[in-house]
Amino acid sequence: MPLPRSIRSFQLRPGSPVEARLHHWLGQLAAYCASLDPVRHPVEGIHQLRLVSKALRAAIRLADGGQPGADLLRHDRAIRKLAGLVSGARDAQVQSELLLKLARKQPDAFRAAVEILIRRRTPRKTSSDISLRVVRGVATEASALQALLPGRIDPISISKAIRRVYRKTLGWRERAVEAEVPTDFHAWRRWQKRLEAQLRLAGTEKTDAADRLLRDLHEMQEDLGALHDADELEERLAGEAQWRGIAPGIRRRLLKLLEQRQRELRRHLVKRSRKVLGRRLRQCCRSTAKVWEKVAQTA
Repeated sequence: MPLPRSIRSFQLRPGSPVEARLHHWLGQLAAYCASLDPVRHPVEGIHQLRLVSKALRAAIRLADGGQPGADLLRHDRAIRKLAGLVSGARDAQVQSELLLKLARKQPDAFRAAVEILIRRRTPRKTSSDISLRVVRGVATEASALQALLPGRIDPISISKAIRRVYRKTLGWRERAVEAEVPTDFHAWRRWQKRLEAQLRLAGTEKTDAADRLLRDLHEMQEDLGALHDADELEERLAGEAQWRGIAPGIRRRLLKLLEQRQRELRRHLVKRSRKVLGRRLRQCCRSTAKVWEKVAQTA
């Protein structure tokens, strides 16, 4: 049950009326979200809800030159909070998969300890009442944005937003590489995610090179997400209650394997980002911003 093609492939195109196209697209998102049934389809329904939430938040970040006003940020926070109510199961699943991956090729006693850690993290299922409340809440937010957001996004706003988010992405990348602090990598991930979403919404290059760049950005985004999941797992394993009944040697071995995984991901990200976040991305962002600036000049 993927997002409908008309929503998934939506783009703002120079020469087409930005406000009218956004108004129509946001209406589609609101209607689609309201049609979701997370009770009958708990896994896929929640997944689609998260996709709608991400699309809405990406659009918000194109407003007001990439620095949305307080009113728009309130909607952004509300959508993030709503999506967070149903994200616990996904986070637990990802951490469980990582634990199992670390336990591969390890002795039976090690794998048994990992199974204990997984059982201790298994969250309670999200109730149907909460899921329905989240769906209705996100649909309401989408409807509110349909009336509020289109008038705040124009060619100049798009140009400024892309330039700003590009600078922020590079800045946080440099900070993360220098200090190797988990929160810096997470900020890099957040800004790069916004940049990728903006280029998909408002990018003007329709070439194989541009498609490859977006694929490279997405692959890097997956690696940044994997590192974030590993960092969150490390934070979770800091609690002493998690290790009750598990031998100290197994604990040391597991934490060492997790540290190796984090180190490998950081090393890979630093190396790959030199290629992806270099000249190709700079040229793409600059050319996209200039096209939208020209649209504003001729309007």
